[in-house]
Amino acid sequence: MSPLIPPNRITAFPLKDDLAWYDPNVIFQPFDDIFGRGVVGSGDLAVVANATPDGQISVNPGRAYVPYQSGGKRSFQTSVALRSDAAEFQHAIGAYTGTPRVDRIVAKILDATLNPPDSLKGGVFDVLPGVPTVGATLSNLSGAASVPSTALLLGNVLVSGSTIPSGNVDSTFGTTRARARIGGGNSPAKPIQVNGAALTDRSALNLIAGSNITISGADNAGADSQDVTIAAVVPTPAVVKLFDYTVVGAVKGTIDTYADAGNVTMPGTYASLYITGRIQSSGAVNDTALWMIFNNDQLGDYDNNVYSADLAVTGLNGIVQNTAQTQFTTMRVNGASASSGWGQFVIQIPNYAATTGRHNYILDGQDSGVNTLRRWMSAGIWHGAGSAINRIQWSLGSGSFVIGSRITVWGIL
Repeated sequence: MSPLIPPNRITAFPLKDDLAWYDPNVIFQPFDDIFGRGVVGSGDLAVVANATPDGQISVNPGRAYVPYQSGGKRSFQTSVALRSDAAEFQHAIGAYTGTPRVDRIVAKILDATLNPPDSLKGGVFDVLPGVPTVGATLSNLSGAASVPSTALLLGNVLVSGSTIPSGNVDSTFGTTRARARIGGGNSPAKPIQVNGAALTDRSALNLIAGSNITISGADNAGADSQDVTIAAVVPTPAVVKLFDYTVVGAVKGTIDTYADAGNVTMPGTYASLYITGRIQSSGAVNDTALWMIFNNDQLGDYDNNVYSADLAVTGLNGIVQNTAQTQFTTMRVNGASASSGWGQFVIQIPNYAATTGRHNYILDGQDSGVNTLRRWMSAGIWHGAGSAINRIQWSLGSGSFVIGSRITVWGIL
């Protein structure tokens, strides 16, 4: 059976066939498929300002892939390799008119054979003059000409006087001067993979931020890279430490959430306070009271009940009711000279930031002395109505807090 002959000739390149006719489009197509347009190396075709004579610019030697398209035998745009062996392009920028402008330096391909209107054949450098514009800079490019699709931008030049200092030339590699890349043309790059399995046959990766994840990018022209930062947004924790103090160096008479925290009051942004403590008195007594006050209030605004139980008695060993006191007597703890026991407690203060009604606390504590273990429970009411609790102070009925005593306050959402 004879092969099917298509109605229009199909060219396969390269095949060794003396009779084959190759369309220029096919010959140049590999450049377009393989290489992305731009300069090859970091210094290739960089635009620089000339010190002598001043007022001129030149283009460094180097290589690039430059877009090319003609209206003649070449019917579509492709890329052509360009090589310049010396800084041959010396160009005097047009005269300064009193208003700044941004001129653009480009590389172009001319081919008098394939595109008869071209008078030359090869690569050329050219200047696209800008329109004088008040306030024009290398950042805003106001008045700068558009770079045609058949040219490769090499640099921008700010003309703001009779001379051109180096600071008036922007030929940054990777941004102003695009970098040619293998795989940057029409052919797709290696598929993006996840754990060794192809995820997509696309040549670009799109990072999408998810829940509690942020993604930000920053251009790093010096490293010719786009730096991507992926960060986790830490959600607000349900429990936050608001105050934590440990006695060090010497005994301490008072532990104060304000004075011992740089004179900063506690925030009122939480629902409740949860307080833990491990303390001991320096006093030469078997036990002493642990006092607590709110907001430095030393008036008779404190009422509470204190319950205790120990190993010597079955059931409650004592119930003490205190009213109109100048502090809460929350529990009792041993002195260091009497035993090695420490007092420990947890305190809960619900809705501490409320500004209406009275505030309450609940304590559950324990201490150990000589041949005894005591359990403490207490609850109280503070009559400082209309005030949110933003400061708490603890002190002892006898002695001071010994080294190692610690009280921590937590805010609960």
